[in-house]
Amino acid sequence: MKEYPTHSWEYVVAAFDETAAANNYFAPMLAAVEQLAASPYADGLYPILSMHTVRLYQNERVTEIDEELRLDFEDGQFVVRHRSGFTGDPRFVSELEAMSSGASRNRDRLRLWCS
Repeated sequence: MKEYPTHSWEYVVAAFDETAAANNYFAPMLAAVEQLAASPYADGLYPILSMHTVRLYQNERVTEIDEELRLDFEDGQFVVRHRSGFTGDPRFVSELEAMSSGASRNRDRLRLWCS
C-alpha cells in the first residue's frame, strides 16, 4: 500500500497565513492551526493540508486507510470529523459536534480531541 508523507506544521501555518491574507474568511483556520502548531500536542499530530481542510494523523507517513481527524471551517463554525482507520467508506465517517469559533469551551474541546 502506498504511503504519503505528511506536511510540516510550518508549511500548514504558512499556507493558511497566505490564504487568510487573501480572504479573511480563513482567519479562524489560521488561528486554529497556529494554536495547534504551538501546542504541546503538535509533536504527536501529523498534518496534511487538503485544500482548506487540515487532516491530522498519528504518523509521519500515512496510507489511505489510516485513521484521521479532519478540521474544517464551514459556515462560520469549526467542524471536526473522524474517519476510522479500517475503511474509506464515507458511510462510516462520524461528524463530531460543530464548534463555534471564538468560544473558550471550544478550544478546550479541541485540546481534548488532540490529546
